Amino acid sequence: MPVRYSEGTVHDFLELRTDQDSLLAYGDLLQVPGDSTIESRMIFHFPDKSVFEETTTFSQHQVFVMESYHLVERGPAFSADLEASLSRSGRYTVTSTSHKTGREERYEGRLDLPVDVYNGLPP
Repeated sequence: MPVRYSEGTVHDFLELRTDQDSLLAYGDLLQVPGDSTIESRMIFHFPDKSVFEETTTFSQHQVFVMESYHLVERGPAFSADLEASLSRSGRYTVTSTSHKTGREERYEGRLDLPVDVYNGLPP
């Protein structure tokens, strides 16, 4: 996606709700610019102390390009604790720990990413 204007600082307050409008979680969206990058961080806190946190760093030089991605899901709201990361080089790591069995699974590898990959929504 071409960059027409560099993104700046953002702080939004979020609510995650059901179809029936019941509050599931509250959170924040933070966007912080760097020299030629922008970091976008979304975090949700659930009443049972579960946490969903997603952080994506993009370059802002001519096109938005994902530089790094990190996802954390922890707590009883999820079937497993999960941590996943993906770098611009395509290297990924996913670690999942089942709440039911305590079993940990780890996956690592490499994906071929297009040069202009981003998470679907520009920051």
